[in-house]
Amino acid sequence: MRIENRQNWIGELLNDSQGGGRASGASTTYERRVPGCNGYPKLSMGCDGLRSLPAPECEHGEFVFDPATVYVRSRATNALLSQHQTRGYCPGESAEPMSSTQIVFTAADFQELPLVGSGISIEPDHEEYIIRLPVIVVTDPSPQVLETDVLGTQILVRATPETYTWEWGDKGEPTVTADPGKSYPEHTVFHEYVTLGAFTITLTTTWTGEYSIDGGSTWQPVNGTAETTDTAEPITIGERVPLLTG
Repeated sequence: MRIENRQNWIGELLNDSQGGGRASGASTTYERRVPGCNGYPKLSMGCDGLRSLPAPECEHGEFVFDPATVYVRSRATNALLSQHQTRGYCPGESAEPMSSTQIVFTAADFQELPLVGSGISIEPDHEEYIIRLPVIVVTDPSPQVLETDVLGTQILVRATPETYTWEWGDKGEPTVTADPGKSYPEHTVFHEYVTLGAFTITLTTTWTGEYSIDGGSTWQPVNGTAETTDTAEPITIGERVPLLTG
């Protein structure tokens, strides 16, 4: 005899009003039989592949559990933590996972987020700057938190600046630093131009990431970084010529 509606049978067996929920630590396992697939066709065998598996031979009179897709969700937030497929199996046996899809936020996912650049502030705020005097730059080191969706689950992503690469627009070497800079007179990031003209300052910020699938209670690192680029309005470098008056 085959158990055609595995979810409902387990719900009755466990007397669980959620119909197939089994608590374990911080997560609850929900078992769904294959025909519905619940909108997740990306598992390796797919729904049709699981349905085509032969039923196991169990002892006479025992129920045979159909193949199923198993979803593991957070007990606190109901966020989907993972999912896997199982073969059909007999009572007393464990459901053998066929394949698994974990909720993982990748570096590619991180790099596709609409991160906002950390910004450029140039000091002092002049229309023209003086050759061989420091042009001071400052940026905002604040992290930013965004929401996105993975496999139908809402997750939080926190991006934190790691390094700043300043391109000065002249022939000087870029400045790479973890320092966001400070204002005058404690300024720490600056550049002195040695030629006259108009120059455009560009800032590339490298961000590290963390993601949370439980509303921000716990965070996991993103295995990779993302970059944003800010470009300031061109500045003019001039010189002051002293005038003698008699």
